[in-house]
Amino acid sequence: MKPETLKRELKKVEWHKIEEDFTMPAAQGSLLNALLKEYFVGKAKVLEIGWTLDMVAVKTAKQIIAWKDTGIGARFLGILNYLEGSVEQHPDDCKKQTTPVFDTMAGLRKEIRKRKYNNILGLKAKITAKEYDYFLEVLPPFKYTKNGFVMSEALTDQMYYQFSEIGKKFYAEVINMEDEEIMKLEIAR
Repeated sequence: MKPETLKRELKKVEWHKIEEDFTMPAAQGSLLNALLKEYFVGKAKVLEIGWTLDMVAVKTAKQIIAWKDTGIGARFLGILNYLEGSVEQHPDDCKKQTTPVFDTMAGLRKEIRKRKYNNILGLKAKITAKEYDYFLEVLPPFKYTKNGFVMSEALTDQMYYQFSEIGKKFYAEVINMEDEEIMKLEIAR
């Protein structure tokens, strides 16, 4: 998520002091409790917790830490630092990795599983024309690109396979789609 988007989305968060007696939605409540236990026990004092429909956040004296509620867990979105107004992003959101091109789709999938779906942005594999056609037909594309398409099923919250035909060669690559683009595409469906 881009820093300006994170700042804008954090303005939509409904904040609650932990001492207050309030009812948390079941999904966000379970997720926030798990995040608090994992990251904040014995560390920075949490002043408030908050959520929107698909985001949960924790406010400390110096920062707001935000996660996207993926339905099966959380994906770290970023940290807004109050003092300098800076945003720290998830590493996958701000840099593309240089990695080898795998010889097969199976090799690419094996590497993704080996990495446990972390740091997979930019992983790429050579595929056959038959595989390209298969992925084009198995599900409706989420989006068409200049030389291919993006598969409609996400690998992770924002990571998707993009299939491309370049010359007479075919590739599958893990790309990141920004929340704004995903929302626009889902609304258009």
